[in-house]
Amino acid sequence: MNLKIADNRKYNAERKAQSALMKRDLDRERALIEIYQESYDRLQGKIDRFYINYAGREGLTKQEAMKRADQMDVTKFNRKAYKAVKEKDFSPATNEWLRTYNLKMKVSRLELLKAELDLEIQNLTAETYEMFDNARRSEIIREFERQAGILGNSSKGVKKRLEAILDADFYGESFSSRVWGKTGLQQALQKDVFASLNRIYTDMMGYKEERKRLAKKYGTSQANAERLIKTEIARINADTQKEMLVANEFTHFIFVAEPGACEICAPLDGKAFPVDELEKGVNMYPMHPNCRCSGYGHIELKYKKGGSTLNDFKLNDEDER
Repeated sequence: MNLKIADNRKYNAERKAQSALMKRDLDRERALIEIYQESYDRLQGKIDRFYINYAGREGLTKQEAMKRADQMDVTKFNRKAYKAVKEKDFSPATNEWLRTYNLKMKVSRLELLKAELDLEIQNLTAETYEMFDNARRSEIIREFERQAGILGNSSKGVKKRLEAILDADFYGESFSSRVWGKTGLQQALQKDVFASLNRIYTDMMGYKEERKRLAKKYGTSQANAERLIKTEIARINADTQKEMLVANEFTHFIFVAEPGACEICAPLDGKAFPVDELEKGVNMYPMHPNCRCSGYGHIELKYKKGGSTLNDFKLNDEDER
C-alpha cells in the first residue's frame, strides 16, 4: 500500500476515535451535571431551612446561629455520619474523620449546620470520584484494546501495566489527590461553602445575593471536575499509547489535532516527533486541560536515493490530506 494513503487512513482513524471520545465526554458531562445539581439542591435546602428557622425580621444574627442545637437534630446527624461510612467509598482520611466524628450534645446550631454541609460535600466528592474512577478504568481498557488492535499486541501482563498507568502522577500529583487532597475538588468546594456561611448574617435581600454566589461556586466546582476528568483521560491515553509505541519500536509519533483545534495544537497537526523525545504539554497530548488531540505511530524508513518516509511530515506542515 502507498505509504501516503496508509498515513491518511491512520489520520482519519484518529479523528474518528477523537469524535467517539468527545461523545463519551458529553455523556459523562450530563451525568456530572445531574450529580452536582442534586447535591446543590440538598445543600442549599439545608441552608435555607437554617436561615428561615432562625432569622428574625431584620435577618439572621450570630447570636441566634450560635445557640445550642436541638439534641434530636444532633443525634440524627451522628447516625447519618455513621451510616455514610458504611455505604460510601470515601477517601481513607474522610473515613477516619467520619468514624471519630461524634458531635457533642452542646454543639451550636451553626456547628451542626457546618457538619451537615461538610457531610454533603463529602458525599458529592465520593459519588464524583466513583464515577470518575469507573470512567478512567473503562477508557484505559478501551484505549489499550484500540492500540493493541492497531499494533497487533498481546494482552500478556496487561493488568499490571494498566494499573501502573492509572496510579501514575501527572505533574507531580496523583488523580486521587486532585479530588481529595488539600487543593483538590473537595477542599476547594468546602472552603467556598464555609466562606458563604460567614456571610449568612444579613437580611433577606443580602441572603438572596449570597445564594446566587454559592450557586456560581458550585458551578465552578462542576466545571473544574469536568476539566479534571477530561484531562486525566487524555493523560491515561497518552501514557498507554507511548508505552506501546516504545514496546513496538516505533521511531516517531504523528500528532493529530482535534477538529477545531486551538492555537496551541493546530500548528502541531501532522507533525512528526521522535518517540524518545515525547513530552506531554510540549509535543504530546494533552497539550492543555480539556485537550482532545491524539496521534499515531510511524516507523521511519530510509530511501536508497536519500531522504525517508518522514519527508512529507517534516517538509510540508499542512500535509495534504
